Amino acid sequence: MAHPRALSFSEAAALLSSGRDVTDALTSLATLGQSIDAEGMAAGNDAFLSAMCQASLGTDPRQALSAIGRPAQEASTPAEDVYLGLFGTLDGIAWPAGFRCTAIDTDTGELVVWDEGSGVPLLEAVASSCAVPMLFPIVTIKGRRYMDGGILSHLNATAAPPTDVLVVLSCHPLEPRGAGVASVLVASGAKANAELAQLRETRRDRSTDTFTAGQCVRKRIDFENTDLSPDGKYFIYYVNDGAWNRKNHVYRAISLTPWLKALAF
Repeated sequence: MAHPRALSFSEAAALLSSGRDVTDALTSLATLGQSIDAEGMAAGNDAFLSAMCQASLGTDPRQALSAIGRPAQEASTPAEDVYLGLFGTLDGIAWPAGFRCTAIDTDTGELVVWDEGSGVPLLEAVASSCAVPMLFPIVTIKGRRYMDGGILSHLNATAAPPTDVLVVLSCHPLEPRGAGVASVLVASGAKANAELAQLRETRRDRSTDTFTAGQCVRKRIDFENTDLSPDGKYFIYYVNDGAWNRKNHVYRAISLTPWLKALAF
C-alpha cells in the first residue's frame, strides 16, 4: 500500500519548490486511495516490483525498461485524464526555478529529465514522474508516453545540476538487510550506491579540494589556452610537464568547474 505515498514525492517537491504547503496534495492522495481497491493495489504492487527487478537485472537497462513500458501501455489502470486530475494542485503553477523530475519513455526506455526549459506543463511532468507502471496510467506528453522515472533509479541524483553541495534523500535503505528482504530492494540499493559512487568521482568538495600551483598532476598550466564549455560546466585547459625532449609532453585536460582536478586527459 506504499504507492499513494510514493506518488507524492515529485508532487511534494514541486509544491515545496513553489513555496506551497505540501498538505495541499492530501486531498488528491485521499482520492487516489479511494480509486484503487486493495486487490488492485496488491496486483499493481507485484507488477511494479517485477518491473523494478527486470530493470535492475537487464544487461541493457533501456531494453529492459522498454520491455516494461509495452505492457504498461496496455495495463488496466484508471483513465489518464482521471489520473491527471489528481494533480490539480499543480494546475497553472509556474515551473519552479531549479526543480527537476524524471520520467522514462515507454517505447525507447530512455530517461528524460523535465525542467523549466522542457516546455512541458508542471502538472503533466510531475504526473509522468509518478506514473508507476501497471498501477497508474502512463502519461502522454507531446505524442510520447512516459512512466515513473524511479524504475531506472529511485535516486536519479545524477540528474541534479552542478552544485557545491548535493543532498540525496533515499526512500529505500541503501543497504537493506534481513532474511526477508526482497531481491529487488537489494538490487535497487546496489544501483543507488553505484550512482552515488559515480557522483563522488565527478563532484568535488571545496573544503578538501583546494587550489595549489600545478595541481594537474604537478604539470604547468598554459593559462593562455584555457576555455569553458558552452554550458559553463567544464574547464578545458592545456598542461605540459616541461619534458621538451619528449614527443608527447603537452596534454589537454578537462575538469569540473571551479576545480582544476582533471577528470580526463
